[in-house]
Amino acid sequence: PRSTLFPHTTLFRSGTILIGAGLGLALGPLVNLILSSAPDEKQADASGVLNTSTNLGESLGTAVIGVFLIVSIYSALGPTVEKAYPNQVTAQDVKANLPRWVDTLKTTDLQVVKAEQNTTTQIVNETMSTAMQHAVDGISLFLFGGFVASLFVGRRRTA
Repeated sequence: PRSTLFPHTTLFRSGTILIGAGLGLALGPLVNLILSSAPDEKQADASGVLNTSTNLGESLGTAVIGVFLIVSIYSALGPTVEKAYPNQVTAQDVKANLPRWVDTLKTTDLQVVKAEQNTTTQIVNETMSTAMQHAVDGISLFLFGGFVASLFVGRRRTA
């Protein structure tokens, strides 16, 4: 069954599968190349440095992706609510009152009225769709910056 909350999950899943397959095919030979370039007496050190930097990269990558997503959700929520309730709520109202509304939702047994359920679903769908697009754009720029920076990190040449 298709999710009504996130109708575009098929595209997201297929992209995730492609990225996972690409990383799986690339990382094995890359790790082999890195470890084989170290002298025999330094293999244990090279393996430790590689594992440490892999764990650090995964942790920082997860944090950066989380920051991009949260910032994107926060910036997309105001305009989406303003679009759903024209002339009633502005984007500035949403940003100013969001912490108070979140606290209210935490302490209230919220039952969404059936008439408002479609609007609420529309707000969530549009906010998440816009946020995911912005987050992917930001992450792509971040990765492209890393690629460009890696072009300037050259191999040390010994004379």
